[in-house]
Amino acid sequence: MAFPREILISGINLANNLTAGVQEVVTHYSSPTQDGDGNKTYGQVATRNCVVDRRTRNMVATVGTSAGQTITTLATLTFVSGSVSIDPGDMIILTDGASGPIVAINGVDDPETGKGFVTEVILGR
Repeated sequence: MAFPREILISGINLANNLTAGVQEVVTHYSSPTQDGDGNKTYGQVATRNCVVDRRTRNMVATVGTSAGQTITTLATLTFVSGSVSIDPGDMIILTDGASGPIVAINGVDDPETGKGFVTEVILGR
């Protein structure tokens, strides 16, 4: 019998395969560094597949500079491929070029890797 972690990973792989046709490719830039003049330079860039829900909602931001404020969302991104690590200072650009601050990051982390099994990221306007 498989351990619960293996069962969970199998379920996530199944969900990833079933949603592959509706997933979009987004561009993910890791948190920036700042030089002595205050100029930001974003770190590594990666393309990632995720389900993008562009419905706008009003919510209270939980991370980033907007934490505690009511904001309007730009999109909710669900990364169902696992092994995605997103930080509040990162930047994500959607396929249409739109981007916004990361206002919430939700999910369940894999204790073995420290990365999300499934990660939900909410972008604000």
